[in-house]
Amino acid sequence: DGKGGFEWKGYAATTFEVNQKDWRPEWERKKVGGKLIMRLHKGDLIEIDDLEGVRRLMKVVVISPANKRIELAAHNEGGKLDDRHKDPEDNFRWYNSNIGKMQERKARKITINAIGELTYSVG
Repeated sequence: DGKGGFEWKGYAATTFEVNQKDWRPEWERKKVGGKLIMRLHKGDLIEIDDLEGVRRLMKVVVISPANKRIELAAHNEGGKLDDRHKDPEDNFRWYNSNIGKMQERKARKITINAIGELTYSVG
């Protein structure tokens, strides 16, 4: 980013692609640099700052590579989330993000085990 830091970039791949023998991301194959920060799938949990700077646990619900957008919901939200978002009587709203916003809001992938222990994931 010109300030001694780095910029996150997103790379989308299909399940079919990543299950091929010896598959590696394009940026890694071409040796253009970069470091894997996190690998996200639908249903994964992340910890992220919301718009007010409050740290939240969110679930990845929709990944839209064409729009470079990820739709998140609070980890404790359920039901038909898209219908709930459209319902003016319901307080639920998607938390939309993109790669740049995830970096700004210090997103970290997490896992939570059966007894509730939180672990930060790498890659």
